[in-house]
Amino acid sequence: MPPARFRASLLFLTSLLVTAPGMLRTRAQHVESPLSLKLLRKAVTGGDDTVPKFASVPFKPNQIADEAIDACAAGAAIAHIHVRDPENGKPSMGLDLYREVVERIRESGSPVIINLTTGPGARFIPSSSEANTAAPGSNLRTPEERVRHILALKPEICSLDMGSLNFGKGALINVPSHIEAIAAEIRRARKRHHGYKSLRSQPA
Repeated sequence: MPPARFRASLLFLTSLLVTAPGMLRTRAQHVESPLSLKLLRKAVTGGDDTVPKFASVPFKPNQIADEAIDACAAGAAIAHIHVRDPENGKPSMGLDLYREVVERIRESGSPVIINLTTGPGARFIPSSSEANTAAPGSNLRTPEERVRHILALKPEICSLDMGSLNFGKGALINVPSHIEAIAAEIRRARKRHHGYKSLRSQPA
Protein backbone atom coordinates (compact mmCIF):
# COMPACT_ATOMS: atom_id res chain seq x y z
CA MET A 1 0.00 0.00 0.00
CA PRO A 2 1.36 3.50 -0.81
CA PRO A 3 2.51 5.73 2.06
CA ALA A 4 -0.18 7.78 3.80
CA ARG A 5 1.08 11.07 2.33
CA PHE A 6 0.94 9.64 -1.19
CA ARG A 7 -2.57 8.26 -0.60
CA ALA A 8 -3.76 11.66 0.63
CA SER A 9 -2.29 13.39 -2.42
CA LEU A 10 -3.83 10.83 -4.75
CA LEU A 11 -7.22 11.20 -3.05
CA PHE A 12 -7.03 14.99 -3.45
CA LEU A 13 -6.09 14.70 -7.12
CA THR A 14 -8.77 12.08 -7.77
CA SER A 15 -11.48 14.24 -6.21
CA LEU A 16 -10.27 17.18 -8.27
CA LEU A 17 -10.44 15.20 -11.49
CA VAL A 18 -13.96 14.02 -10.68
CA THR A 19 -15.25 17.41 -9.57
CA ALA A 20 -13.78 19.73 -12.20
CA PRO A 21 -12.81 17.66 -15.25
CA GLY A 22 -13.53 20.30 -17.88
CA MET A 23 -11.37 22.93 -16.26
CA LEU A 24 -8.49 20.53 -15.87
CA ARG A 25 -8.71 19.47 -19.50
CA THR A 26 -8.25 23.06 -20.60
CA ARG A 27 -5.04 23.26 -18.55
CA ALA A 28 -3.68 19.74 -19.09
CA GLN A 29 -4.48 18.63 -22.63
CA HIS A 30 -1.08 16.95 -22.98
CA VAL A 31 -1.18 14.93 -19.76
CA GLU A 32 -1.59 11.19 -20.27
CA SER A 33 -1.60 10.07 -16.64
CA PRO A 34 -3.21 11.88 -13.65
CA LEU A 35 -0.08 11.09 -11.64
CA SER A 36 2.04 13.20 -14.01
CA LEU A 37 -0.24 16.22 -13.69
CA LYS A 38 1.39 19.19 -11.93
CA LEU A 39 -0.83 21.89 -10.46
CA LEU A 40 0.05 25.17 -8.78
CA ARG A 41 -2.17 26.08 -5.86
CA LYS A 42 -2.21 29.58 -4.38
CA ALA A 43 -3.08 29.80 -0.66
CA VAL A 44 -4.27 33.39 -0.65
CA THR A 45 -4.24 34.21 3.06
CA GLY A 46 -3.62 31.02 5.05
CA GLY A 47 -5.60 30.22 8.17
CA ASP A 48 -3.53 31.81 10.93
CA ASP A 49 -3.79 35.33 12.36
CA THR A 50 -1.03 36.78 10.18
CA VAL A 51 -2.35 40.23 9.26
CA PRO A 52 -0.75 41.97 12.29
CA LYS A 53 2.62 40.49 11.29
CA PHE A 54 2.54 40.97 7.53
CA ALA A 55 0.94 44.07 6.05
CA SER A 56 0.80 42.52 2.58
CA VAL A 57 -1.68 39.77 3.56
CA PRO A 58 -5.01 40.48 1.82
CA PHE A 59 -7.97 40.46 4.20
CA LYS A 60 -10.84 42.29 2.53
CA PRO A 61 -13.06 40.27 0.15
CA ASN A 62 -12.08 42.30 -2.90
CA GLN A 63 -8.38 41.91 -2.04
CA ILE A 64 -8.68 38.14 -1.58
CA ALA A 65 -10.58 37.77 -4.86
CA ASP A 66 -8.09 39.93 -6.74
CA GLU A 67 -5.17 37.87 -5.38
CA ALA A 68 -6.82 34.66 -6.57
CA ILE A 69 -7.51 36.11 -10.02
CA ASP A 70 -3.97 37.49 -10.34
CA ALA A 71 -2.47 34.17 -9.22
CA CYS A 72 -4.38 32.37 -11.94
CA ALA A 73 -3.18 34.86 -14.53
CA ALA A 74 0.37 34.11 -13.35
CA GLY A 75 -0.09 30.35 -13.79
CA ALA A 76 -1.84 28.99 -10.69
CA ALA A 77 -4.67 26.55 -11.36
CA ILE A 78 -6.22 26.57 -7.86
CA ALA A 79 -6.94 29.27 -5.28
CA HIS A 80 -7.27 28.00 -1.71
CA ILE A 81 -9.40 30.51 0.14
CA HIS A 82 -9.93 31.53 3.76
CA VAL A 83 -11.76 34.76 4.61
CA ARG A 84 -10.99 37.48 7.15
CA ASP A 85 -12.92 40.09 9.07
CA PRO A 86 -12.56 43.15 6.80
CA GLU A 87 -12.38 45.45 9.82
CA ASN A 88 -9.43 43.88 11.63
CA GLY A 89 -8.05 41.06 9.44
CA LYS A 90 -8.86 38.33 11.97
CA PRO A 91 -9.82 34.89 10.60
CA SER A 92 -13.55 34.62 9.98
CA MET A 93 -16.16 32.05 9.02
CA GLY A 94 -18.65 34.61 7.70
CA LEU A 95 -20.80 33.20 4.90
CA ASP A 96 -21.33 36.69 3.48
CA LEU A 97 -17.57 37.12 3.19
CA TYR A 98 -17.10 33.80 1.41
CA ARG A 99 -19.98 34.68 -0.88
CA GLU A 100 -18.49 38.03 -1.88
CA VAL A 101 -15.09 36.50 -2.62
CA VAL A 102 -16.55 33.66 -4.69
CA GLU A 103 -18.93 35.91 -6.62
CA ARG A 104 -16.14 38.36 -7.46
CA ILE A 105 -13.97 35.55 -8.82
CA ARG A 106 -16.78 33.98 -10.83
CA GLU A 107 -17.97 37.30 -12.24
CA SER A 108 -14.42 38.09 -13.36
CA GLY A 109 -14.45 35.15 -15.76
CA SER A 110 -11.21 33.79 -14.33
CA PRO A 111 -10.81 30.03 -14.92
CA VAL A 112 -9.17 29.56 -11.51
CA ILE A 113 -10.48 26.54 -9.59
CA ILE A 114 -12.03 27.79 -6.34
CA ASN A 115 -10.94 25.74 -3.33
CA LEU A 116 -12.71 26.83 -0.14
CA THR A 117 -11.40 25.73 3.23
CA THR A 118 -13.37 23.74 5.81
CA GLY A 119 -10.56 24.01 8.38
CA PRO A 120 -11.87 26.89 10.55
CA GLY A 121 -13.90 25.79 13.53
CA ALA A 122 -11.40 23.22 14.78
CA ARG A 123 -8.98 25.37 16.77
CA PHE A 124 -8.56 24.40 20.44
CA ILE A 125 -6.22 26.12 22.87
CA PRO A 126 -6.35 24.42 26.29
CA SER A 127 -6.44 26.52 29.42
CA SER A 128 -3.29 26.31 31.53
CA SER A 129 -5.22 26.88 34.77
CA GLU A 130 -8.56 25.07 34.40
CA ALA A 131 -9.14 21.47 33.40
CA ASN A 132 -11.30 20.70 30.37
CA THR A 133 -11.49 24.38 29.47
CA ALA A 134 -10.83 26.16 26.19
CA ALA A 135 -8.65 29.24 26.47
CA PRO A 136 -9.30 32.47 24.54
CA GLY A 137 -8.48 32.02 20.89
CA SER A 138 -10.25 28.67 20.64
CA ASN A 139 -12.86 28.32 17.92
CA LEU A 140 -14.68 25.00 18.10
CA ARG A 141 -17.74 24.71 15.86
CA THR A 142 -20.08 21.95 14.74
CA PRO A 143 -19.40 20.14 11.47
CA GLU A 144 -22.49 21.78 10.00
CA GLU A 145 -21.13 25.26 10.75
CA ARG A 146 -17.76 24.37 9.26
CA VAL A 147 -19.23 23.30 5.95
CA ARG A 148 -22.25 25.59 5.46
CA HIS A 149 -20.43 27.83 2.95
CA ILE A 150 -19.65 24.76 0.83
CA LEU A 151 -23.33 23.87 0.58
CA ALA A 152 -24.26 27.48 -0.14
CA LEU A 153 -21.58 28.34 -2.70
CA LYS A 154 -20.69 24.94 -4.23
CA PRO A 155 -17.02 25.53 -5.10
CA GLU A 156 -15.28 23.23 -7.55
CA ILE A 157 -13.28 21.68 -4.70
CA CYS A 158 -12.75 22.22 -0.99
CA SER A 159 -10.31 21.12 1.66
CA LEU A 160 -11.00 18.42 4.27
CA ASP A 161 -8.58 17.99 7.16
CA MET A 162 -8.16 14.24 7.73
CA GLY A 163 -6.79 14.40 11.28
CA SER A 164 -5.75 16.57 14.20
CA LEU A 165 -2.45 18.43 14.47
CA ASN A 166 -0.64 21.03 16.53
CA PHE A 167 -1.01 24.49 15.05
CA GLY A 168 0.37 27.70 16.51
CA LYS A 169 -0.36 27.89 20.24
CA GLY A 170 -3.02 25.19 20.13
CA ALA A 171 -4.27 22.33 18.01
CA LEU A 172 -6.71 21.76 15.20
CA ILE A 173 -9.08 19.04 16.40
CA ASN A 174 -10.61 16.84 13.71
CA VAL A 175 -12.15 13.73 15.24
CA PRO A 176 -13.42 10.90 13.00
CA SER A 177 -17.11 11.64 13.55
CA HIS A 178 -16.63 15.28 12.54
CA ILE A 179 -14.57 14.35 9.48
CA GLU A 180 -17.28 11.93 8.38
CA ALA A 181 -20.03 14.51 8.92
CA ILE A 182 -18.17 17.19 6.95
CA ALA A 183 -17.40 14.70 4.15
CA ALA A 184 -21.08 13.75 3.93
CA GLU A 185 -22.06 17.40 3.54
CA ILE A 186 -19.40 17.88 0.86
CA ARG A 187 -20.83 14.94 -1.06
CA ARG A 188 -24.29 16.47 -0.73
CA ALA A 189 -23.00 19.77 -2.08
CA ARG A 190 -21.45 17.96 -5.04
CA LYS A 191 -24.77 16.32 -5.93
CA ARG A 192 -26.41 19.76 -5.90
CA HIS A 193 -23.51 21.22 -7.91
CA HIS A 194 -23.97 19.43 -11.24
CA GLY A 195 -25.97 22.13 -13.01
CA TYR A 196 -23.47 24.85 -12.19
CA LYS A 197 -20.50 22.60 -12.90
CA SER A 198 -21.69 22.00 -16.43
CA LEU A 199 -21.62 25.75 -17.04
CA ARG A 200 -18.15 26.16 -15.56
CA SER A 201 -16.78 23.23 -17.54
CA GLN A 202 -17.41 24.71 -20.98
CA PRO A 203 -14.17 25.46 -22.88
CA ALA A 204 -13.33 29.12 -23.27
